[in-house]
Amino acid sequence: MPDYLALVGDTADGYPGLAGWRTKSAATVLSRFGRLEAIPPDAKDWRINVSNLKSLSDVFNSKRDLAFLFRDLATLRTDLPLFATVDDLLWTGPTPDFPPVADRLDKAKFSAKRVPRSVRR
Repeated sequence: MPDYLALVGDTADGYPGLAGWRTKSAATVLSRFGRLEAIPPDAKDWRINVSNLKSLSDVFNSKRDLAFLFRDLATLRTDLPLFATVDDLLWTGPTPDFPPVADRLDKAKFSAKRVPRSVRR
């Protein structure tokens, strides 16, 4: 899925994909080659039936680094330590960092009264 999203983009995550690549062309190319790394640079080697084959190849070759960046953005991270057990997510009160932040907000006179009525619900 990340390779597919790298080509067509993902508006929810805010990256556009590669110009000219649409759902059908991306699905066809990836069903043939599997991953971005396996897509040959020369369109003649693709041996698939998609419209604008040469154009897609040109865009992919000129924006290859961008496609890899988009794929990285679309990849769900599973290698980051989040918590050891679900009990680690239990609220135990504010951290020691909270009082200084609260003081700064108080000094700035931050309150709902300062929020314009058009923004308040």
